[in-house]
Amino acid sequence: MFFSSRLLLLTLLYAFLITPAWAEEFEDTIKMFSDAGISELFDSAYGYALFPTIGKAGFVVRGALGKGRINVQKKYIGDVLMGQATVGFQVDAADFSQVIFLEDQSALQKFTNGDFEFGA
Repeated sequence: MFFSSRLLLLTLLYAFLITPAWAEEFEDTIKMFSDAGISELFDSAYGYALFPTIGKAGFVVRGALGKGRINVQKKYIGDVLMGQATVGFQVDAADFSQVIFLEDQSALQKFTNGDFEFGA
């Protein structure tokens, strides 16, 4: 049990360390998503959470960590942290960008209250 906890902690730390500086990446990330054909969603959504880089790494235990920002009606309202941990046979390391569009005030409240969970 102690070994698993230490391995999980080290994996999360590694995922955090491979995540590059994120403050200057927001505009580039929005442009990347807009170039992919979803620019109208940034305009029509009530708000969105944008993660320029989420780093993940694992060896048996995998962790992922990403820092992002929440924008509502085109105004920055705060920071958000995304984390994940899984156990099973796996060996990998990667990073990716993610945006979560929020449809309305209710979705924003669920997201900011921590009542929001998803997986794929």
